[in-house]
Amino acid sequence: CARWWRRGGRPTPPPLAPEAYTMVAFYKSYDEGGAGVLGDDGFAQLHAGLLEGGYDLGDAPETLAAMDLDGDGAVSFRDFIDWFQGLMRASELEGGA
Repeated sequence: CARWWRRGGRPTPPPLAPEAYTMVAFYKSYDEGGAGVLGDDGFAQLHAGLLEGGYDLGDAPETLAAMDLDGDGAVSFRDFIDWFQGLMRASELEGGA
């Protein structure tokens, strides 16, 4: 994974919660060519995979808007991991309330 980050001058990745490492592999399985950004097909497959995995998500455009944290119209690796960690934090808060 570190070699992937160094390729192309990518910044150092943010620290991840242990549960997020599974999601790294999940994202990369839809990242054709290893660009670090999902195309339309990759995002559609990722969305379908999350739904199949039991995640309670809106439709694809709604989910894209939620995941695209930097507002560039695409879901980068960092967008996805930040989104996923936000879900985990929200889940922890709900569980602790």
